[in-house]
Amino acid sequence: MKKVTSEEGVDEGDYPHDKDNNIITPNGIIPYQDIERKWRDIKDGDVRGTFIRWSNLFVKLHDNNTGKTSYIPLYETGGRQCFCIEDLTNCGFSHKWNPKSRTTNMNYDGTTFTGLSKQKKTAGDVYESDITVYINGKSIFIYNIGGYSLAEFNSLRRIVREAMNIEIVSLNDIDVGKLDKELLNMSSGEVNVYDDSYDDRVDTVKVSIPTFKVTVNGQVMDSVYNTYPCLVYKDITYFPMTYDYSRFLGLKANWYENSRMNDKGVLFIGVSDKSERQSTLKNINRNKKNKKYNNAKLANYGLLVNSIKRKDLIDNKHEEYPILNFRGISYFPLTWRYAVDEFGWKYSFDEKNGLQINSEDPFKPVIYDEPIGYTMPHMPVATYEYDDNYYLVVPHSAYSPVTNLVYRKRGEKERVYNIFDELQNGKYTVVYLNMQKDVSGGGEMFMESVPYINGNILSLWCKGHRKSDNPKEPIWEEIVVKIDLNTGKIISEEIVK
Repeated sequence: MKKVTSEEGVDEGDYPHDKDNNIITPNGIIPYQDIERKWRDIKDGDVRGTFIRWSNLFVKLHDNNTGKTSYIPLYETGGRQCFCIEDLTNCGFSHKWNPKSRTTNMNYDGTTFTGLSKQKKTAGDVYESDITVYINGKSIFIYNIGGYSLAEFNSLRRIVREAMNIEIVSLNDIDVGKLDKELLNMSSGEVNVYDDSYDDRVDTVKVSIPTFKVTVNGQVMDSVYNTYPCLVYKDITYFPMTYDYSRFLGLKANWYENSRMNDKGVLFIGVSDKSERQSTLKNINRNKKNKKYNNAKLANYGLLVNSIKRKDLIDNKHEEYPILNFRGISYFPLTWRYAVDEFGWKYSFDEKNGLQINSEDPFKPVIYDEPIGYTMPHMPVATYEYDDNYYLVVPHSAYSPVTNLVYRKRGEKERVYNIFDELQNGKYTVVYLNMQKDVSGGGEMFMESVPYINGNILSLWCKGHRKSDNPKEPIWEEIVVKIDLNTGKIISEEIVK
């Protein structure tokens, strides 16, 4: 399909997105970057934020085949942990810049592996840029810092996890005798991002480090030297939602710097796919003991738990036990609401064993949360419904990154069906699932509907047309599709008169 521009007279909100958030229109594909820049009136060189480099934390890259290891500095921008992509050239990655297309391609081949980073930037502004970076053929979101680019640590981890083991480590965990003097100079303490000092720009509260033992899924969590220990506030224990800790407990913590929901960014916490869960609790230690009392800040950005809807944003200022931010990481209170109802954990406390947290099989669907970061109008990707007895995931179109119908009743195994294969052989061309005519607005407007389950039969209001219609000028109809949830088979399709 050809590439078109966002100025060709299409309403982007009426068309589906592909897996990369590009808009699919009858005229061709509109890259999502084009629409974001048009919609937000963003120009190259606009300052979008600031960055700073950690003084005592590094990204460790270990080749699983050759055993080679290297370390590159860790940066932070807008609460996200990042690395400088140019540093990868010293860690076995090739680097190719195309000035015509303004793209950078980096591929891991393991041939150049010095184990040393030479980038010297420590702090500055983040700029808007039209540069696109590909790592191993996959595009990655970057922050232009003036001559160099930062990318999110978690994105690199997902792309190269089969070839490399990537983790964040402190200077104490590194055999400094194996490091080049220049890299050691970079960690000399010239930059200290979080020094526990008071910041009057946001609400600050006093927290303490637990004096009791904390055990997570049978593994002890350090509180003395841990960079991200549990905290105690208002007699409630708070748990840090780092990338590793969350996935160790069956969750995912994804940060969206740019979101239409909140101009300060949005943090999403939800159930992680089983393939993303980790089996080891990874503590990142500091080179000095934690103080008994510290300052934490009330999280003043967008917060979503098991939902991607704006209406479900947490009003943190009015929470009895607000979500906190400590050393750049969000901390959630271990109240029944979060620990049990939302996360599906079991926890207990006694004087002998301290706090014990165990993650169970959470009775919640895995939510595709990337739409939180969509910065232009878009159609829903999927509908997520759940209560104490069942959960349901309904994809909205064949173009959606969510393609399967997922259903689970309590006490039973999850069922996954490719419903669009079924619809191919149906009576009508069903384009959008779970869409109903908006009778209040008149005309042919459709809006997201609510699925209905009766016994094992799922009824969906859908948007489609007769197969005899001209596909370029179809007559959109409201179609009710009934599906047997035991088999995933379509029982009936009927146009609503």
